[in-house]
Order: sequence, then structure tokens, then C-alpha cells
Amino acid sequence: MEWRGVGRLGCRSSGEIFFGIPSALKLGIFQNQDWVWGVGLMVSGFFFAFAVLRYGVTKWREKFINQEGSDIRIGAWWDWAMRLVAVEAIVLALWWLWEARSDDVAATWTLFSPYNVGTVLIQFVIVVVILWLANNWLAKTVQARWHNDAAMPE
Repeated sequence: MEWRGVGRLGCRSSGEIFFGIPSALKLGIFQNQDWVWGVGLMVSGFFFAFAVLRYGVTKWREKFINQEGSDIRIGAWWDWAMRLVAVEAIVLALWWLWEARSDDVAATWTLFSPYNVGTVLIQFVIVVVILWLANNWLAKTVQARWHNDAAMPE
């Protein structure tokens, strides 16, 4: 393994330990993270299903899944499954908001309670801001390297 690979592995491992320790030491933090990122997976699935619906479910299946050389051909049932996923995500989100409201109305929008809308929103906003800043930094870095290296395509 070259040195850069070792450095990256060490950096990644340090980050995993640093960010994982609180969840390992306190069950409440672990439960909160499970709650927040479980909702995140639901939102991610909805966005994927929505994008497929906007593109065209059949067109998506034919262009990206049933490609030449594919071992498995996915039938028209997948089109209905994608529509169902979008509906399920909406129903789950509405159910989740209703349950969060009915458990404790005062704590529903509190930013730091473990199981509520507020904690999900604040953590999502933090991650979106971090990823947006990282994207801007990465884009500038790549553009600067391409601009300084005449061999790179424009």
C-alpha cells in the first residue's frame, strides 16, 4: 500500500472512532442517530423514487436497468413498485409527523430532544451545509488542477 493510502486509511479510521465514540458510550445518542438517519434513508428513498417518476419509470428501467449484457431483465412490475415506494414514503412521512405531534406537542419542535422533528431537521441542515461547503471546496480544487495542467481536458 502506498503512503497516501495509509494516510487516508488512518484519517478515515480516526474520524470513524471520533464520531462513533459518543454513540458507543451513550445509548441515548445511539438511539437518536438511529432515529435521525433512519428518517434520512426514508427521505433518500423518496427522492430517488421521485426522480425516477419524473424521468419516466419505464424509460428509466429500459435505459439504466435492462441494459445490453445484463444478466437479469426486470419486468413491468418494477414500474409499479417504484410508484408504490413514492406513495409509501409520503404515507410514512405523514405518519411520522402525526406521531411526533401526538406524543409530546411541546417537544415536537425542540431542537435537541432525541425523538422529534426538530432534531431531525437540525441534523439534516448541519449535514447539508457541511456537504455543500465540501462540494464547493472540491469543485474549486478540481478546477484549479485542471486549469494548471495543460494535459487535462477542458
